Amino acid sequence: MTTTAYDTHFIASDIAFTDQDGVVNLSIPFRKVKRIGSIVIGMAGCLNCMIDFCEMAFQFVSGQTDKFDFPIQIQERTNRDFIAMIYVNGSCLKLSKIIGSSEVSIENITQIPTVIGSGSQFTSNIIEECPNAVVAVLEAIKHDKYTDGEVKYCSIRNDTIHNLELHPMSQTLKMQLTGMQQEIQETRAFLGSDVANGKNFSASTETYHKTDPATINNQIGMSLLREGFEKVRNDFK
Repeated sequence: MTTTAYDTHFIASDIAFTDQDGVVNLSIPFRKVKRIGSIVIGMAGCLNCMIDFCEMAFQFVSGQTDKFDFPIQIQERTNRDFIAMIYVNGSCLKLSKIIGSSEVSIENITQIPTVIGSGSQFTSNIIEECPNAVVAVLEAIKHDKYTDGEVKYCSIRNDTIHNLELHPMSQTLKMQLTGMQQEIQETRAFLGSDVANGKNFSASTETYHKTDPATINNQIGMSLLREGFEKVRNDFK
């Protein structure tokens, strides 16, 4: 179920995932917070959806494809949900795909502290009084049985302030991309192992916003994202 938080300065998350039986797993080698160049991403929902989104971003930034679209695989999983909070070019956009639908919505949460996950019900006071993403996740760990393990955090503006693993968070873009690719491969290997056989892993998408965000047109939202990812892609060349 877990917790991922954004406070307008940092994105933070625990490392837990939960299977369909409610069993918490801390051994999945995938982190819900990512940095690619100047872009910071925090995710929740279906683990396979997270992988698909990161794979799309990796392929675009590394120049393997010129296509930048919300992954169709995520939209086709109508029995799964997915949320990504993406800080890009000074804005933080929240992309959501809910269970029972293939539609994607985009909201602007740049100035709106937000907590996603089962821990959100225990952290509204933090978000209301003194928004702090790291503290929100730490408090969720104390009170929510589905939020557990280390707290991973990343500054959205200063790429030296973080505690992510070296490769995904290296200041060298090539190493960030290599680290992301390795993490995707290791997670796919885990999902194909006997330990994960027949299991679906996810992180809750229950959401708490300090104030209601404004929905923006999908075409405009995806254009803003493409512009940001394109800048990182050009830096990679």
